[in-house]
Amino acid sequence: MEKTFELFDFSKLQNRLVFSIELKLKTPLHIGGNDDGVSPTDMPILRLPEPDGRPYIPGSSLKGMLRSASERLYHLIEDTIQDPMALTVGENGQYTTSLCYLENGDCSVGKGPQDKTRNAEIIKNTLMNKSLSEKEKYKIIYRLVCPSCRTYGAGSMASKVRVHHVVLDDNTQVRDGIRIDRETGAVAPQAKFDYEYVEAGQTITLRIEGENMDQENEAILALALLQLKNNMLRLGGLQARGLGELQYVSGVVKRINYNHQNRKELLEMLLLDHDGLQATSQTDMENSQKEKGEFDSAITLECYLREALGGYLT
Repeated sequence: MEKTFELFDFSKLQNRLVFSIELKLKTPLHIGGNDDGVSPTDMPILRLPEPDGRPYIPGSSLKGMLRSASERLYHLIEDTIQDPMALTVGENGQYTTSLCYLENGDCSVGKGPQDKTRNAEIIKNTLMNKSLSEKEKYKIIYRLVCPSCRTYGAGSMASKVRVHHVVLDDNTQVRDGIRIDRETGAVAPQAKFDYEYVEAGQTITLRIEGENMDQENEAILALALLQLKNNMLRLGGLQARGLGELQYVSGVVKRINYNHQNRKELLEMLLLDHDGLQATSQTDMENSQKEKGEFDSAITLECYLREALGGYLT
């Protein structure tokens, strides 16, 4: 399937997606923190600074989980994406469609080492070129980074996806463990250790925001959220011991397009500090779109995923 996407840079806020997803910790969770020598356990969990001190999940850990999930299913939607800007950079006027997996710490894609080196040099020279506007730089670099980096960001490209920290209830326990020597199958020397974990059972709210997302960005993020909805993802450390299993409860999504036609509703929403995350039925969603146009009501995550990936179902 061949798709053409409109290019949304960061010069102005054009659209925004807000996700609120309820998850349950089906098994205990261990998000490792730094051992400062004060913790009584060998493997403490990450906590907020004192005086709060509650355990939390960094937004970067959650975003990393989503990015990895998107990349492992990306092959299902990988297609040639025609360049709507007709730039002279790149090959045959097409965007890069292969993934880089951040193998070198930044986005580096190409058919071979020479291609990767050339693209990296173009990006470097583009960033240093003072005669180009920020929009012109963005157009050139956007083509040369991979689809995952166009969505989740890289050293030369800002992320379109932001994930908030999740603060957890301080229901924690410490469990003993024993290391096994992989070669001998016997207990390793000085094998005994203990680790801290958050108990299973509590429900958390995952809040994700996407800004200036195009169809490609939405499809890539949707691949991760689809796996999250189907309980296919785990989070944190010690997963081989059964930790980090998540159970999907519910999710809602709100799409906001920022333009003059709906500025009254936008300003009222911002003044009230209210994002309208209250899900509607499929029928209500369709009626709302007809009545409000660019200012949509919240819809369920299930409806959104079918919308974001619908083009790949034909």
